[in-house]
Amino acid sequence: MGSTETNVDSWAFTYSFPATGDATTPSLWLSTIVRTGQDTSAGGSSASIAMRRSR
Repeated sequence: MGSTETNVDSWAFTYSFPATGDATTPSLWLSTIVRTGQDTSAGGSSASIAMRRSR
């Protein structure tokens, strides 16, 4: 047990609030979620993994 904090992952989000075309309030739409590993001390990868919505 150490007392040093280590970053493990970072997350990036691409989002929008598209117009609804009526009088309702726009909702949050996630376009992309990207996870990037930051702790490679145990042999993990720092390569990004992107998840994009499909149409």
